[in-house]
Amino acid sequence: METRFQYDLHDKQLRFHVRQRAITENKLEMKATGLLDPGNCNASYRAALKQYVSTSGGEFKDSGSKPLRLGAGVAVVSQLGGVTAKPAATRGSAAAAAAKGGAPAYIPLLTVSADKKLALLEGPDTVLTLRAVADFDLTARQLSLFLQARENNWAATLREGRVTLTYDL
Repeated sequence: METRFQYDLHDKQLRFHVRQRAITENKLEMKATGLLDPGNCNASYRAALKQYVSTSGGEFKDSGSKPLRLGAGVAVVSQLGGVTAKPAATRGSAAAAAAKGGAPAYIPLLTVSADKKLALLEGPDTVLTLRAVADFDLTARQLSLFLQARENNWAATLREGRVTLTYDL
């Protein structure tokens, strides 16, 4: 399980983020993400199942660069803490819209995504990477973009017009 602290620069809140991911030999990815906000005692999660296809080249474990991946799948997003809770959707803009509108507790998503990771600098103790993801929610017909610059355990992320800083534990 991956854990990290996440600080949102817009609302100046520190949150605790957890994620568990499993990938099969056939590149079927199962991912569960949770976001805990101790400031207002809210929690939310996203569970997704996606099938990915790499367009070119192999993936090397020790390299920061990854080939372009295309994926399609389904996800369920919850909003356990009520209307003011931040959705844990990593790239699900429908969940953010639902949080504003007081929508149902569980939101199904059909998504198509493209994911590319590029190593900008690789050294013996440092790997600086840039990752870009475009995710299209088929049911809401909405595109969401995700950009992340990462250096070892630190990351700056731009998602849906908001910047967050994270530190991996």
